Amino acid sequence: MNLAVALGVKAIKNGFGTIHFLLDDLMHVLKGGAAVPPRRLKVKRYLNSALLVIDEVGFRPSDRQEANLFFRLVSARYEKGSIILTSNKHVRDWPEIFAGDEILTTAILDRALHHVHIIHFTSLLQGWAIPAVGIACPACGDRSLTQEG
Repeated sequence: MNLAVALGVKAIKNGFGTIHFLLDDLMHVLKGGAAVPPRRLKVKRYLNSALLVIDEVGFRPSDRQEANLFFRLVSARYEKGSIILTSNKHVRDWPEIFAGDEILTTAILDRALHHVHIIHFTSLLQGWAIPAVGIACPACGDRSLTQEG
């Protein structure tokens, strides 16, 4: 079990509504609601849960539509619910994840990194590292977690 899932389980045990997606699965769901006006999407669980865990950001590049849908999600949840994102890519490499669009990526990161706690893991295996995991959890209080391998 990864740390993001463990934090999601802990949130559930503490009474917070939590939902978990792999980014590819979330994109499938978001594409299904792409034509729905944002105010009608507010009833969707991925917008209403206290915590949304999104795994594998950057596992594969997103196309322009997916990048825009991800921005729409992050914007809709901004300061309304917490998001845990896991990625094996450093934040500086995220434009390649989001259709090569630096402006859109900057807008996503502007919202995703506000009130964020970064957990950086360094592996014991030589030459192998997991660069960063961002955790934004305003509902959980001001707690900073760091793990060095």
